[in-house]
Amino acid sequence: MRVEDWQKEGDTLKIRVKNYLDFLALDDAAYLRIRQFENEDEIKSEVLTAEGLAAGEEKEICFSCDALRPHSFCYVLVESIDKTDGRIAGRDQIVLQEADEDVFSEPEPVLDAEAGALEIEEDSPVYLRFGNADFAVSFNKIKGQPESLLIGEKDLLAGCGGWNVWRAPTDNDMYIRRQWDAARLDQCTGKIYEIRHAANEDGSLDIKVSESLGAPSMQPAVRMDTFWHFAPEGKVTVETKAKVDPHFPVLPRFGLRLFLPKAYKNVRYFAYGPNESYIDKHRSSYRGLFRAGIEDLPCDYIMPQESGSRYDCRELLIESRKHRLPALHITMPEGSSFNLSRYSQEQLTECKHRKKLRREPHAVLCLDYRQAGIGSHSCGPELLEKYQFTEKEFSFRAEIDFR
Repeated sequence: MRVEDWQKEGDTLKIRVKNYLDFLALDDAAYLRIRQFENEDEIKSEVLTAEGLAAGEEKEICFSCDALRPHSFCYVLVESIDKTDGRIAGRDQIVLQEADEDVFSEPEPVLDAEAGALEIEEDSPVYLRFGNADFAVSFNKIKGQPESLLIGEKDLLAGCGGWNVWRAPTDNDMYIRRQWDAARLDQCTGKIYEIRHAANEDGSLDIKVSESLGAPSMQPAVRMDTFWHFAPEGKVTVETKAKVDPHFPVLPRFGLRLFLPKAYKNVRYFAYGPNESYIDKHRSSYRGLFRAGIEDLPCDYIMPQESGSRYDCRELLIESRKHRLPALHITMPEGSSFNLSRYSQEQLTECKHRKKLRREPHAVLCLDYRQAGIGSHSCGPELLEKYQFTEKEFSFRAEIDFR
């Protein structure tokens, strides 16, 4: 069963469904369940029979919706439930209303704008250190990344992160990987050409980094101009404008990788879930608000590889065990993805069996502008072009605050 069309008239949702079974009436194999959600909460559920919906035919069904609360993300799931075992045999999502504000309104930010202007404490060839009474930053000039973000005496980073184009190859990457290996994308590291900083009248600080990503003795794969904005209340905004060298193959991904203290182990996210999802692989998922532990996100493949991404992530909240550290609240544009794991891309690439994996001393967070689709090229066709990461110029922006 699939939803072919829908329209909302007042409180009534009219849904046209089609039975894609070849020989059975839908009512002989499954029943319909319609559920209405508002942000994380299920507010209404109704079970319907599909009498008279013969094989290959269409039918209009009606569902009475509860009133939509302003500003919230509201949607309906139309599910066909197998009568033999009660499992979900098919699902479609109808978005009734997009959220026009942050979906994670709680907890509130731990710092406020009254914290005072950010003052530079050290400006050496290696570090730019600045802060106020509540918030302190150590920015590594060699790597062009923040190395430490202190809220009081609690450091919310476990070292320098960096821009990243590599993913642990999947089984379906077996052919394109030859091009990635030839371009040595797995060895790409950052190179800094220039760093400038400027204090603003509102007490914030801006840092501009001219940089590139490339492997040793190779021309840069990507050149970037990156802008970091640090506000007195602890809000961090990063935006990069990137250009990919046209001589390089299509990239596996592009995004920011951060290393977090291992206490960060729970996440709430607004993306395609609850299963792993990619640009070409999210039919078993739907867009909504979900909760998961860091151990629940990846798939336990026998051969370690990329897994556990959540596609089209607009917002996420990463929380520490027993709330020992402030939560990281992150917003990203449509089409972005995130991945939170105990294992780095390097370890997932090198290990040949899941039993050889060893937890990193930190959590690995990837905030991706784009990631190539998964495809089926190990035994099927090449990844369709619309799912390849073919862009040669793009910009990516992420905002981080602390809750």
